[in-house]
Amino acid sequence: MVASEFSVNATSVDNEDYVRYLNVLSVDPDAKTVRCMFGGAYSGMFQMSIRHEKYGLINTEGMLLDVSSKVTNVSPLVGSIYGGTLVTITGTNFGTQKTDNPVQLSTHGGIGSIDCFVQEIEPTQIKCRVDKDMKAKEHDTEADMVVFLKTSEEAQCPGETCKWKYTSTLPAVTEMTTEFDVDSGKWLVKMTGTGLGASAEAAGDLQIDGNS
Repeated sequence: MVASEFSVNATSVDNEDYVRYLNVLSVDPDAKTVRCMFGGAYSGMFQMSIRHEKYGLINTEGMLLDVSSKVTNVSPLVGSIYGGTLVTITGTNFGTQKTDNPVQLSTHGGIGSIDCFVQEIEPTQIKCRVDKDMKAKEHDTEADMVVFLKTSEEAQCPGETCKWKYTSTLPAVTEMTTEFDVDSGKWLVKMTGTGLGASAEAAGDLQIDGNS
């Protein structure tokens, strides 16, 4: 058996008129496998169909292809009214390139939405940083964390999973000093204040903006 003898397609469970045809790359009769290339589709579940040109249809009952993308967790769900919050989004079927899944904080049906710039991405997790150049929001302003797909759809996000809120209740820095560390050859910044966290990880990260 060779690849050219097989045809494979996927039919949307929700719309039988929406069919995606796959390119059969190879067939392994001993392992009883058919290797295909899938060009993508709108989100949803698809019933697979495999046909041999001589022997006809092969039983694929219950063989479903899930091409949907879901958000299962967003952390944190509260961030600064000034932007800059680093957000971790957990889910399924994300991309592998930073441009695969743009993220926005959507308010009022998309008007005045804020970008959350993707810093890291893998199939099950996205890390993005809320635009730090945004116009400050009012305290307790609510928004939806929206993860877009390549098809311009939004990843599914059940319940309150993606409900975001801006807050003005922020850590406060009361004093900051710098000193040069001879051993490491680096400048060290020491900050004193409230709500900075009990560990380096909890305190977050420091970004310095300025003109060179």
